[in-house]
Amino acid sequence: MFQHAGSIKNHLMKHIILNTLFLILTSIGFAQSIEKHSYKKAKIYLDNHRILKVNNLEINSVEATFLNSINRKQEKIVINAIKLIRIPEGSYMWQGALYGAGTMALTALLIDIQPDDPLGLGIEQKRGAGFYLGFTAGGAVIGALVGSLFPKWKTVYSGGKFVGQNLPVNLGISTQRDQVNIKITISI
Repeated sequence: MFQHAGSIKNHLMKHIILNTLFLILTSIGFAQSIEKHSYKKAKIYLDNHRILKVNNLEINSVEATFLNSINRKQEKIVINAIKLIRIPEGSYMWQGALYGAGTMALTALLIDIQPDDPLGLGIEQKRGAGFYLGFTAGGAVIGALVGSLFPKWKTVYSGGKFVGQNLPVNLGISTQRDQVNIKITISI
């Protein structure tokens, strides 16, 4: 009699665990299907080759709502009319600093290899490490300032799908006769 009660208890625990797991995964899947994406600033590329600069963009599975930066009006567009959405993410500050430093280091080198006395006045100039460091650092600062003026644009929506937002993994679970079947599909 005690063995029979133990097997009923084990059977009941399996069903409770499986149902709880099913409810959790179903609620996660449902929450992801109605998820909204919000961005403070974006560029929307439409199918008709227009580009909209927008603020306060909110996207769901049906439409996109935003404030048009040009006419300052709240607008809506169906998601099927959107080809691409890009958002600013960082700037070209570090690349600008590298280009500026490299350019000015090369300029300092070219200045230093010129003859010291092109006019024949007998004046020789000695340029040390400070000369090179000053030119290189100055170029890096100017390059960083120029690079910070230009934002990098990251694609977040393309071809009807959000890019890089969700993992390309689909998880399917089914239960039959005290068995749990898990199907994992990975998109490459």
